[in-house]
Amino acid sequence: MLKINAITYFRFIILLLMITTYFPIVHYRLPAYIGSHHFWTIIWGISLLFLKPRVLLHRIMLLILAYALFLWILLSTAWSAMGEWNVKNLWNEIYAVAVGVSIFVYFNESKDYIGWVKMIRYTLIFIVITAVLTIIVSIINPMYMRLHFAQSHEADMAREITNEYGAGTYSTAMVFMALLPLLIYYFKHPYLIFISKKWVMLLVILIVGVAILRMQIFTNIILAFFMSIIAMASAKNRLRTIIFIGIIGGIILLIPTKIHVNTFYKLADSMSGYEETSFKIKEFAYYIESGGEVMASKNAVAGRAERYPMLLEVFPKSPIMGCFFLTNTYAYGYQLAAAHIYWMNKLTTTGIAGFVFFVSIIIAFVYNERKNIKGDYRYYFILAIFSVLLYGIFKNVGGREIWYFFFVIIPGMYYLPLLVEKGNY
Repeated sequence: MLKINAITYFRFIILLLMITTYFPIVHYRLPAYIGSHHFWTIIWGISLLFLKPRVLLHRIMLLILAYALFLWILLSTAWSAMGEWNVKNLWNEIYAVAVGVSIFVYFNESKDYIGWVKMIRYTLIFIVITAVLTIIVSIINPMYMRLHFAQSHEADMAREITNEYGAGTYSTAMVFMALLPLLIYYFKHPYLIFISKKWVMLLVILIVGVAILRMQIFTNIILAFFMSIIAMASAKNRLRTIIFIGIIGGIILLIPTKIHVNTFYKLADSMSGYEETSFKIKEFAYYIESGGEVMASKNAVAGRAERYPMLLEVFPKSPIMGCFFLTNTYAYGYQLAAAHIYWMNKLTTTGIAGFVFFVSIIIAFVYNERKNIKGDYRYYFILAIFSVLLYGIFKNVGGREIWYFFFVIIPGMYYLPLLVEKGNY
């Protein structure tokens, strides 16, 4: 009779959670229930409750449960006027964070670090395959990512191709961006990982980098570029690198505006096949050329730039408990378009109370891991974490892909050398 111990059982469930998150080409083809991420989440929660209740009683998990209770009370009472998008986003977010943190806590509590890195090894394979499929889909339809949330026949066709080929989504694009510093770390230290050939790791980095470019999300491209440059520096020389980058940045600021503008226009013209990226670069050039004095309706950059002033105008009117506290849907002039700016939108809608409550979860997690992670990897761990947090200043952060990556993959990649040390391939 086949016997499955608890460790094997939990590894199996976590693997299915990763497959239904990072391997869409398989996820979309699995039969009902087996292919349902929510089904396996329920199984995961019930299993923890009966077999590993200590995980649910961990201080970070209790903090998450307290935050969820806080949301439920406020959304049922004082925040009843909050719009559907923000409400749904808050619940989806805490759902993904709770599952991600519970996996992180489980591995730390059970000390099953070998199981953790084996799961990460498979997940990295899923991510790289998804990156390849993303490149293929972007060749078939270069605008597929920009059409993801549109409502048209063309957008429906783009979503159909995305599902058929298992291409990455917005949240996957954030994962690609945050993964690059960690891949660069293991490219520089190939003897620590199961991929011992540097050219193989370089190929993986190139695949992920090309996927980021082909998805044509301008913020991801810019952040991936700068984070990669910083990651290429030695962890011991990071201060020197940051100072050097600061000096270069200062020199760039001293260059006359006209030269910047002409350079951006030429760069945009050279990017044939990258229509959206070329468009954003031209819009950025025009925004600089106009000195920021351009109508939001006539410039994409100006349209995004006006969201901060709107939120900064709304926030002071109800700073502690958020703009929806005991108000109507108007909420002091709040506009849903500003929801694309993650951190400022969270601060404005949930107030200082909700913002601090949520951020305390992240602080507790990072503080815990900075004590556990030793050596050079700590520098790259901080870079990957920072890239996700920084992204939220410019765009929205969401989706279980990025939150599982944040709480499970980034800290877990620290233990990848265990596969080499113990020969657990």
